[in-house]
Amino acid sequence: TPTFGSAWENLALFDETGEVLPALEAFLPATSVGVAVTTGLSLRYVSRDTTVGGVVLSLAAAAPRHGILQVYDARGRLMQDVWEGRLVPEAREITWRPEQFTSGTYLFRLASGGDSVSTKVLYMR
Repeated sequence: TPTFGSAWENLALFDETGEVLPALEAFLPATSVGVAVTTGLSLRYVSRDTTVGGVVLSLAAAAPRHGILQVYDARGRLMQDVWEGRLVPEAREITWRPEQFTSGTYLFRLASGGDSVSTKVLYMR
């Protein structure tokens, strides 16, 4: 079971259309809150994607390397491999489409080698 709880986590609260709930808009990160300086990995919430009812996440690495982005439920169970490929210093945006997911807290973990960074999203249908 993966361990989460890094000081670099952020939270986004949205409904099934991807709409960020107004009460939380002011608390969403405008900068790279999901950057783990010691690992050279970056994972952060960017925006909602209302066209597909998803959430856009940004990922990058200080130097080119292979990485995988996975989503876990609040109990630490792997729910889905969201993306796998080559990380580069330029930020890559990935859209997560939670069509088959129920309301709840989901943890996103970007891993590369022995390094990882995580962020969480509270999804409400």
